[in-house]
Amino acid sequence: MPWERPDIPEDPDEIIQSMLDGLGERLPGWEPVDGAVEVALAEEVGFELANLGQLTRIGLEVAVAGFGETAFGFPAYLGATADLEVDITVTEVGVTIPAGLTVVGINDNGDEVAFEVTDDIVADATTVATTLAATDEGLAGNGVPAGPLTVVTATTGVVDVVATATSANGADPESLTDYLTRLVDYLGTLRPGGVNAADMAALARSVPGVHRALAVDLYDPADPLVETERTVTVFPIDENNAAVAAPVAAQVLATLQAAREVNFQVYVEAPTYTAVDIAYTAVAETDADPALVEAAVNGAIADWLAGFGSTSDDPQAWVPTTTVRHLELARVAGSADGVAYLSTLTIDGASVLTVTAADHKRKLLNSPVIDERSWAEAAGMNFELVGVSKSGDDLTLTFEDAIVAALRRRTKPLSVPAGTTTRARFVARLAREARVDYAVDPEKRSVVQSPLQRSIGGEKSNSWDVLGADVAEPINWRRFSDGRRLVVGGDDWLMGRKRPLVLREHTDGVQSIDFDLDVAKRASTAKVQCDARLLKITPGDPVRVHGVGPGDGLWLVSEVDQRLTTTRCDVTLTRKTHTLKEPKRHGPGERGDQDYLPGQGGDAAGGTAGNAAREKMVQFALAQAGDAYVWGGNGPSGWDCSGLVQGATAHAGKPLGKPSASQWATCVAQGRTIPIKTALGTRGALLFRIGVGEFNHVAISLGNGSTIEARGTGYGVGVFGNAAGQGWTGWSWSSTPRNGRGCSAPSC
Repeated sequence: MPWERPDIPEDPDEIIQSMLDGLGERLPGWEPVDGAVEVALAEEVGFELANLGQLTRIGLEVAVAGFGETAFGFPAYLGATADLEVDITVTEVGVTIPAGLTVVGINDNGDEVAFEVTDDIVADATTVATTLAATDEGLAGNGVPAGPLTVVTATTGVVDVVATATSANGADPESLTDYLTRLVDYLGTLRPGGVNAADMAALARSVPGVHRALAVDLYDPADPLVETERTVTVFPIDENNAAVAAPVAAQVLATLQAAREVNFQVYVEAPTYTAVDIAYTAVAETDADPALVEAAVNGAIADWLAGFGSTSDDPQAWVPTTTVRHLELARVAGSADGVAYLSTLTIDGASVLTVTAADHKRKLLNSPVIDERSWAEAAGMNFELVGVSKSGDDLTLTFEDAIVAALRRRTKPLSVPAGTTTRARFVARLAREARVDYAVDPEKRSVVQSPLQRSIGGEKSNSWDVLGADVAEPINWRRFSDGRRLVVGGDDWLMGRKRPLVLREHTDGVQSIDFDLDVAKRASTAKVQCDARLLKITPGDPVRVHGVGPGDGLWLVSEVDQRLTTTRCDVTLTRKTHTLKEPKRHGPGERGDQDYLPGQGGDAAGGTAGNAAREKMVQFALAQAGDAYVWGGNGPSGWDCSGLVQGATAHAGKPLGKPSASQWATCVAQGRTIPIKTALGTRGALLFRIGVGEFNHVAISLGNGSTIEARGTGYGVGVFGNAAGQGWTGWSWSSTPRNGRGCSAPSC
């Protein structure tokens, strides 16, 4: 249950408007006029009340948090600095490596991270092995690889510093709101009766990085077929519905261990996933756009699957539902805008032949063709009648791949004990039973560690479903019929079992190749429109696409839709989730903000610079507004954040070398740091964000709540507002004379 903030007004605009509305009610005919005494008074009081409301709310939350830590011994998660093992080379034995010696490395996100020596070290050899600590807490300090580091603090006798291992052990501190949410869930577990499985799930969801969690009572992952008393296993997932990272899983386990009863066992496991392939045939309403209807149905199904297993009362809960209901799925698809009716639907990849006939005189309706077992042959495949639907005078017959139909008919009880057969042997057994040819992936040769069952325990099932749910899906294999044989195996095997067919637009019967490469989807898809007379292709075939840019490469045929009345054939291809390439790096510097959000504009006018040098620096930066953001850019038409500051300070006569971590280190070394309030109100002051978030950053304050900065690839160089809300970690003067003389470095 999330922490609910106290209902205390904190928005100054809302408070001011409420006061002005009150004046209007009490003084008939009164209208607010900018500059009037009563309006100015309302604005001043409104801002003060907003500040007071914020302080009151924070005070209450801090008090509740203190109560949780002292009265219940429920601590907040503290941040931690990352460690980096290094070799420091010095000129001679006896050199003192001082505490505070600072180096900078690049983490696996491409961001700079500063590390420092924590205590003085007297070298007993010319190479000294030691461990440095990140200058700031947080996960950003992790992932700096072994290799040379940049020394940003000039120190006599130190030649170079080289990382000997990847940095690790950094952790972000828990926010006050996150702590209070965890505290609420924890207090709920203190009721009489002890901690139950639902409590364990709630506690797991309170750990940072966990979005949903399922707690299975009486389940021991080491012995899954036996109910084990006083045992709970929790399966946490993140916001992307993926298994949580190992450090998060460890924190979940520690949290549950702290809350469990004596002699109670808790485990944390990663969930397994089952792919659900859904194919449907929908008929659009007469006046509806078929493309829009298709998009509406796809969206409705995707939304329904995204929340599968959740409840309306608690979307973060995870109900152990294991069956995708055919009729429920049909209801979701059929209720999409523009759908007249759903004629066919399959969720298991069987090939389907659909025949729609105008039966005005009801001859077909009253014939034995649709009342008895019937067969058809099309496109070189055999089909068996499995469904009939009627709409007005139209009669739609649905035929299913005969191989799949044969496997569905095998429903006799069968049980193979765990640990006695492999997947390949079990596929062969069921295929031979149905007298169908088969091809199976030889990769998974180890025995299956769970029982393989058909129609056991009172629930009727069939070979086709068992091959999907129990054999293929647990290890992300596919099972389908290619019209000639049953095929069961993984994508790598399917890609390699045949020589890929090369597809190019306007060549060898291929008319067009369209694709959908979306980083938010679990798989990429492509649509190929071709001439069936010239291109023979079946599901499961590997193809290599050429000439369509990011769509080039190896794909797998997942569906073939061939119309018997025309030569047109529509082929659906699939492959793993698409990943967009990051912008190229052109030199030392910062990657930049990856977002591109609206409402970021600011005002270049206003603010007091205090001296000509500082204003000269600002004017140089403003002149670059509109230029592109280039990672590592130093101008003249492309900049990153520290490159813009380097150029601006150089223009003012005192260049400040990049990257931003080095610029900040120089400011600290010269004692030029100032309070944030002063920096935000000083035109030409520098604002730093170092060692937190996804990247380091530096901006130039315009003294009026806005900044001039190179923000990121989407934004470029420009003037941005809301400077106070950007999470700055350090602030300092721009290049300013000291005692009537310029600084030895440009200061900041």
